[in-house]
Amino acid sequence: MARTPREIEEPKTLAYEMLRDFGNPLGAETTLEIDSPDPPDLVARVVRNAERGCFVMQALLNPVPVVGRTLLNGASIL
Repeated sequence: MARTPREIEEPKTLAYEMLRDFGNPLGAETTLEIDSPDPPDLVARVVRNAERGCFVMQALLNPVPVVGRTLLNGASIL
């Protein structure tokens, strides 16, 4: 591979649509546009690995319960 995965250009376009009111999205769409001299199968492998490692994408694809806490100086505020 001519470059390491970190050196592959950042996406030129990342478009997403959350089309309804807050907290009630219809879906999401992304476009990843890459310019690279590397072979398509290698770039596809890098992208698949990045998607598998992205906790946001995985949470959207495979919803799981989320529990959040906010602590301020060790005390819960929310």
